Amino acid sequence: VVSHAGYMWLYGGGLGVNATSEVWKSADGSSWSLVTDSAAWEVRNVWSAVAFDNRLWVLGGYAGKRTFRDVWWSYDGVAWVKVLEEAHWGGRFGARAVSFNNRLWVLVGST
Repeated sequence: VVSHAGYMWLYGGGLGVNATSEVWKSADGSSWSLVTDSAAWEVRNVWSAVAFDNRLWVLGGYAGKRTFRDVWWSYDGVAWVKVLEEAHWGGRFGARAVSFNNRLWVLVGST
């Protein structure tokens, strides 16, 4: 869950074959609205989610035996832009993405 534009955002994930690319938002944590049931990025687990530069971000993750190196952003959770297909860091899942000093940092994780 990340905070962006006055809402809490929950997007993607799940367990194995039940994973989704849904995007949800809530102003109060009690009532949630489905923003999209199929974001542009491929369904994945254990990705990094962060709000940075007035945007929502998705970085890395995995699905089955595939480990992702891609980076996506969105202003509204509906329209997603692929920034990179293959980031300079190796395929990574379970990493933590944080913003610090006006930069986006990807820390730790598994390959």
